Amino acid sequence: MPDDAQHSWSHPKSIAVATDLNDLDYLLPQAKAQAASSGAALMLLHVIPAQVYASPKSGAYPFVNEERALRDAEELLAKITMQLQKEHVGCTYEIRRWFVAEEIRNFVREKKIDRLIIGTSGKGKLGKFLLGSVAEELIRTLEIPVCTIGPHATHQILADGQQILFSTSLHHDIEPSLQFARDFATASKSTLTILHVVESNKRFSQQELDGRLRLDYLLEHEDAGITQPEVLERYGDPAEEILREVSIQKPDVLILGAVPASNLTALTHTGVAYRVITKALCPVLTLRECPCTACKQRHSTHVEDVATAFSSYAKA
Repeated sequence: MPDDAQHSWSHPKSIAVATDLNDLDYLLPQAKAQAASSGAALMLLHVIPAQVYASPKSGAYPFVNEERALRDAEELLAKITMQLQKEHVGCTYEIRRWFVAEEIRNFVREKKIDRLIIGTSGKGKLGKFLLGSVAEELIRTLEIPVCTIGPHATHQILADGQQILFSTSLHHDIEPSLQFARDFATASKSTLTILHVVESNKRFSQQELDGRLRLDYLLEHEDAGITQPEVLERYGDPAEEILREVSIQKPDVLILGAVPASNLTALTHTGVAYRVITKALCPVLTLRECPCTACKQRHSTHVEDVATAFSSYAKA
């Protein structure tokens, strides 16, 4: 991973806020705090979803609803943008149409966004399901940190002296997400704790042993003078254990190293990332952990390095 990409993750210059317009009361305070910490510009994005065109109320004139939705969104976002600019926060807005996740993804790539903020709970049960589904899809497909925020998350990310909990599976290449967590904690002078949850049926597997050896190796080879984080190991269902630890530790921020879900898991919304982001009571910064062949090879190389070093130590 290029150093400039790593730097932009922890020191973003552009932050997009994807909003359904009902979540701005709890998204904006978080977005302003994050923008202030790195001098980032905010870009507000609202996508008018396909459901607006297909509403039963639209009858023979489906574009009436679209025009009303567009007018309402323009009025609200223009007002908020003007207010933020008065507060000396660089801000622009844009409105797009049709498929929400696809348009957010296109916007992030076109504008070269460094971080995305999105809510996880819309109005009503269906709204909550749809918004959580969009957030989960973006986590699986974007290569930048995605900050998901629920209506009960009150902490402001990147205030000095925070408690940060970083959860990772250790099954794939964890180096980018671990480095991001370390950089994030350093930038905010925060305390970092690492959580690793072992599924019961994999508790003594070689995969878990290799993952823990790799984590130890990466921590031991950090720059001198950096305080080593506490490492917690828990056993059971990953999502349940992460949420339980959040309730115990009460971190200001949860950083989640997420592995892309299978198509079936994504469709049924039973993946770890979806279950965590829709229930977490603190902001969740998620960074996709790469399962590609090149990263797996690098993972294996590091494990071999650890095994060689351990063997030499044992002989000595």
